[in-house]
Amino acid sequence: MVNDKGNASYDIHYPSSWDKILQTKEMDEKVSEADAFVFGSLICRDEVSRATLYGLLDKAEYKVLDANLRAPYYTAEVLLELMSKTDFY
Repeated sequence: MVNDKGNASYDIHYPSSWDKILQTKEMDEKVSEADAFVFGSLICRDEVSRATLYGLLDKAEYKVLDANLRAPYYTAEVLLELMSKTDFY
């Protein structure tokens, strides 16, 4: 939704497709083989998915962060941690 000042707001329902993602062997293989692993920071709102992301980041050759700044689903602490683990943001 966009208000009269042109500011957008979002309703992001929980759970969504990026919540409760469990790491699998197939994911490990695909990420290890990929030239780049592109991911969004919104995955970190869920502890299960965050753990999976961190596990996949360890396997990725080149990591690209798409920072999804959607209140209240991000913190400076999490964004800084993700930035320290990525090659491009």
